Amino acid sequence: MDEKERIIQEMIWYLEKHTAYDLFKLMDEAIFKRNELLGTHPNLNFNYLNNPEITKEDPLLKFVLTHKITAGERHSVLFKNLAPILVKLNLDKDKKILDQIIYNCPGKSIGELMGWIKLARKGKLNLNISEINKWSDKYGYLS
Repeated sequence: MDEKERIIQEMIWYLEKHTAYDLFKLMDEAIFKRNELLGTHPNLNFNYLNNPEITKEDPLLKFVLTHKITAGERHSVLFKNLAPILVKLNLDKDKKILDQIIYNCPGKSIGELMGWIKLARKGKLNLNISEINKWSDKYGYLS
C-alpha cells in the first residue's frame, strides 16, 4: 500500500469512527495531508467566506438579529465571527442591522463590534465555523 492509499484509508477510518462534529477538524487534516502529498503548502489565508453559500440567510446572522443573547463569550466568539459575515455581505455599515445586533446583546457596545469589523475589513479576520459550533453547543444557541 502506498502512502496515498494509506492516507485515504486513515480518512475513511476516521469518518467511520467520529461524529459530524469532528468533520471540520477532519477537513483541516485532509487539506494538510493533500498538500503534504503534493509537496505544496496550505493556503494560510484560506477564508471560509470565499464560499458562495454565505448569504443574508446565514444562520448565525439570522439568530443574532432575532434572539436576545445575554451571556456566553459574545465579544470573543460571537462578534469576532459575526464581523466577517457582515463585511462579506456588505452589512458592516448598515446602522439598522448593527443597532439590532447590539440591542440583542445587552451590555455590549457598538465599539466592541466595530473593532472586529475593522479587522475583518482589512482581511485580518476569518470566520471560524468550528468555533461557532462549539460556542453554540456550549451555550445552547442555534439549536
